[in-house]
Amino acid sequence: MASAQQAAGPATPQDPPQSQASPAYPAAARLPLVDELHGRRIPDPYRWLEDDQDPARERWLTEQQQLFAAHAPTWASRQYFRTALEELQQLGGALVPVVTPPVWRGDRRFFLRRDHGAQLPMLLAAEGAHEGQERERVLVDPIALDAAGLTLLSAWRPSWTGRLVAFQLTHRGSESPELRVLDVASGQVADGPLQLGRPTAVAWLPDDSGFYYVTHGSGPDSRGVRLHHLGSNPCADPLIFSTAQAHLSVDISPDGRWLTISSASGAQSGNDLYLAELTGPAGTSPQAPQLRLIHQGSAERTNALLKFGPHGLLYAITDAGAPRGRVCSVNPADAHHQAWSTLITPELDALLTSCTALTDPDSQQPRLLVGTTRGGAARLAVHDAAGRKLADVPTPGTGPGTISNLSTPPGDTGQVWFTYTDFITPPTVYRFCARQGRCIPESAAAGSPATVQPVVRQHTYRSEDGTPVGLYLIEPPHP
Repeated sequence: MASAQQAAGPATPQDPPQSQASPAYPAAARLPLVDELHGRRIPDPYRWLEDDQDPARERWLTEQQQLFAAHAPTWASRQYFRTALEELQQLGGALVPVVTPPVWRGDRRFFLRRDHGAQLPMLLAAEGAHEGQERERVLVDPIALDAAGLTLLSAWRPSWTGRLVAFQLTHRGSESPELRVLDVASGQVADGPLQLGRPTAVAWLPDDSGFYYVTHGSGPDSRGVRLHHLGSNPCADPLIFSTAQAHLSVDISPDGRWLTISSASGAQSGNDLYLAELTGPAGTSPQAPQLRLIHQGSAERTNALLKFGPHGLLYAITDAGAPRGRVCSVNPADAHHQAWSTLITPELDALLTSCTALTDPDSQQPRLLVGTTRGGAARLAVHDAAGRKLADVPTPGTGPGTISNLSTPPGDTGQVWFTYTDFITPPTVYRFCARQGRCIPESAAAGSPATVQPVVRQHTYRSEDGTPVGLYLIEPPHP
C-alpha cells in the first residue's frame, strides 16, 4: 500500500461520476442443462461459454470487450490504479522477483533478472567479481527469441565448471519443453534439443561430459532417469531408473561421487529416496549406478531430502518421526534412514524450513545454516556439524517474513545467498557472510522505498471453539 501511495503521489482515486447510466450488458442465454453427480443435480446453464467453437460465445466475448472499451475511459480512478500497479509490478513479487539469488560455479554466477518494463526475466552470467570488474552477459532472453512473449524459460542449470548451462524452453503454453545446452563463453548452443515430457531436473557430471535428466511417459514404469552424454543421440540415452510414480528428481554431489534419486506418487504422499556411489572403492559407473533404497517414505507418508556439504559432509532433512522437521547426519556406509543420527530439531513452537552447509572461513570446519519459522517470523542460526548451535543470525525485517531459495556455492565457501520478503518488503536478495555473522543486502528490487512505511501488527483472535488464531494487520503509521 505504501508503494501504491508513492507511485501515485498525493493524488487519491475519485469515485466515478454518479450521473452515468448503467451499462447494458450483453445477453447471456441460460440453458436448461443439469448434470446429476453422486445423486445431486448440478445446474450448468452457461456451459456454452466454454465451447471455443460456438459462434454465440465469440459474439458474447466481442460485446463484452466493446462494453469495456466504451466505459473504461469514464472511470476517473483508473489511471490512479494503473500507475500504482505498474510501480508495484516493477518491485516484483514472491513468484516473479526482479532478481534471483545467484548460482555460483567457479568465478561465474548465474541468475535471473527482469529489467524495468520487461514482461519476462532473462538468464544472465556474471564473472570477474574477484578482479573487481564484474562483467554481465545475457545468456537466454525469451523475448529476444520470441517477441510475442509466448516462449518461456522454464528451467536452467549450469554445469559444475560453469562452462555450460542446460536450459529448457516452452512454447505457446506447452508443458513439454525443449532442453538445450549453451556454451557460456561463446553463447552458442552446444547440444540439443532434447524433447521432454515435462520440465526436468538436471544433474551434471563433474567433468561436464553429460547429465542425468528425467523423462515422462504415460505407461507403467515410463517415468525414469536417463543419462545423456553431450553429442550423443538422445534416443539412445541409457535408462538408469524407472518408476510408475509421477514425481521424480535427481541430484549429484559437486565432486560427482554421490547420486540421489527421489520419487513420489504425489506432492503430499511422501517420497522414496535412493543413493548410489559413482566413484571411489565401492563406486560404479555413471551408466549403471547401483542404487540403494535408503528412505521409503511413500509407505510412511514422510519426506526426506539428502544434501551434500563441504569435507564430504552428507546430511538429510526429513519429517520422519518429526512433524516439525529435523536435520540428520548420514553415514554413507550405513545410509538407511533408520541409522540416521538426529543433529538438529526446531524448538517446540518453531518449524524447520531450510538447511544448507557452508565452511567457516577461520576454522575451515563445516557449518550448517538452519532456517526456521516461529509465529510467521523467519529465523536463522549457525550450527556446527555435530548440531550444536553456535549463534543466532539477525535476519532482515522486524516482523513476519519469508526466507527462501538458499544458494550455497560448492567448495569451501563461507557465504550463502537467499531471498527475503515480507508484507511490506519486495523480494530482496541477501548474502549471509559467516565471517561477519550477518546478512547483507545484495540487490534490492527496483524502485525507491516508500516515503511512508506501513505498520504491521500481530494479533491473536480466539475462534468459537477457543482456538487462538494468529493474524496480522497492515496499518498506516499512527501520528
